[in-house]
Amino acid sequence: MTRNHLCEFGLDKDEANFVALSPLSFIERTPSAYPVRTAILYGWRRQNWGETYERCGR
Repeated sequence: MTRNHLCEFGLDKDEANFVALSPLSFIERTPSAYPVRTAILYGWRRQNWGETYERCGR
């Protein structure tokens, strides 16, 4: 058995270990996990995930 195979054994997709992400579910989920992590670096603009989620909601 390869190492990857051992790590995958018994880890079928279920609610505890798998969430399919769409762009909308990603933008809803990420701020709760990483609210102050940088989301955008563009020139002078710096924005974290909390700010990005707030702006997307407007």
